[in-house]
Amino acid sequence: MALFLPTDVFAFIDLNDKIVHVEGTDIVDRGFWSGSIAYNRMDVVQYQNGLFLALGSNFNQAPTAIRDQNWSSLVRVSLSFREHTAEEAYEIAVAGSILAYQTAGSLAQGGFIANADAQVFCHHISWGTGTQDVNAAQMPYAGAYSTVGAALDAIFYVPTSVTSFTNDVNVVELGRTVAAVDLAWAYNKAVTGQVLTAHSGPVALGSGVRVFTETGTFASNFTYGLTGTDGQTPASASTSITFMQKRY
Repeated sequence: MALFLPTDVFAFIDLNDKIVHVEGTDIVDRGFWSGSIAYNRMDVVQYQNGLFLALGSNFNQAPTAIRDQNWSSLVRVSLSFREHTAEEAYEIAVAGSILAYQTAGSLAQGGFIANADAQVFCHHISWGTGTQDVNAAQMPYAGAYSTVGAALDAIFYVPTSVTSFTNDVNVVELGRTVAAVDLAWAYNKAVTGQVLTAHSGPVALGSGVRVFTETGTFASNFTYGLTGTDGQTPASASTSITFMQKRY
């Protein structure tokens, strides 16, 4: 299995302690590190649970730290950080490694280089929701929140709001009747539940529904109501049909 794709972008630390970007097309996949293989500059190997880039020619010299005289830890830069500097990408990885080590230090047992700081290689931990993955919801947090995930959710929480709620009738000439009203709406985020107030009364809708048609014989003013919630904050909006005299 290939260690990376040509389209991948990485960050590493050179021998001058400068953090630089490197494209997948500029590095060479050499597979798992082996003490019997001679490596050249820009060769990439997998060693234990991380990727490392050769900073120069070496033989039978395994990586020993984030950056030693032969190797630099290679950090994959995600799509969301492609516009950031290499320094920012690497600092993000190292910050994540510290959090990961605080929560999942046990993963370091036998999985990291002996006599090296375990957190050095923690940014190679698989982040995700699988049983072997690490995520912010698992990281303890001191204070009002039990985990880093809960704290981040609170910091970046955006209350629910209805960004639009319309009907296709709006104004009707008094004396006419309406047989159907098409409603459409949108939120600023996903909701967990929503209720529409129609002529027939409150209607509970699935969380993904964004259109509704009410049929009948309607001849008087009516205001439709909509309330959606993300499980924490409800948001409401209304839209009306109005019967008016025709202007001559």
